[in-house]
Amino acid sequence: MPIDSMCARSGPRPVQEPVQRFETPPGHQGQVDFAEFRTPWGKRHVLIVVLGYPRLMWVRYHERQTMAVVMRGLESALR
Repeated sequence: MPIDSMCARSGPRPVQEPVQRFETPPGHQGQVDFAEFRTPWGKRHVLIVVLGYPRLMWVRYHERQTMAVVMRGLESALR
């Protein structure tokens, strides 16, 4: 393969627009997620709450992924 065709393929890449971050005042935004872990003693779910402004992370392990777990977790995380 000629070197000029290889250089043409590996030329400069188009510039991508940067991701625009936005900041909210304290207490206005958060993110809630579940993650699943398999351990030697069984499957566990992790409820993760991240507060938007201070970037604080609250993590608790649970046996089930239910709405009751989410509600109790939010109440506990936001105390």
